Amino acid sequence: MKIKFDDNEPQAPILEKIKQPIVNDRDSESDSDEAPEEESNTASKSKILKEQQKLKQLEKQQNEINKEKRRNQDLYNKQQQSLKSQKKQEVDDLVIPDVLPEDIINSASTTSIKQDKIKPKHLKLDDFEDRKQIKLQKLKNLKSEVKKGPVHVVVSERIKGVPKSEKVIASRDKWLKRKALGRK
Repeated sequence: MKIKFDDNEPQAPILEKIKQPIVNDRDSESDSDEAPEEESNTASKSKILKEQQKLKQLEKQQNEINKEKRRNQDLYNKQQQSLKSQKKQEVDDLVIPDVLPEDIINSASTTSIKQDKIKPKHLKLDDFEDRKQIKLQKLKNLKSEVKKGPVHVVVSERIKGVPKSEKVIASRDKWLKRKALGRK
């Protein structure tokens, strides 16, 4: 039983029955009366062995399918390679006429020269020194001319270094001690 209090009358409890599932007494008695099924060791062992054999067969089938896929892919790759080599052979076997126009000969000779002048991957000590000189020159150019928004700012070559401290102090004092400030 569950006791429930009403909001209007706090002292008068209302009793409610809790709904419980109805259990059939006959079913529960009959299940408990029956003897459990007995299974022999040999029967369970044979059942497990059969399951293992089925698993092994499935694994073998999967391996065969994978092997067949690999064979097909290998065959396809070999066919593609042979087609590629045939096409290359056909291009190499093209007959080039003995007499070619001079334009073609000149262009072929210039392209071969360009291909010969490919920069090596490894640098020598001289290359580093040349690069250093180029970087220093670029830095000098950058210092002398700077772009600030739409305006190019050029550093004047006449002024070298910071102005002398005497001049700076004199101009500061002149500015701070002017008559317009009214200081003494």
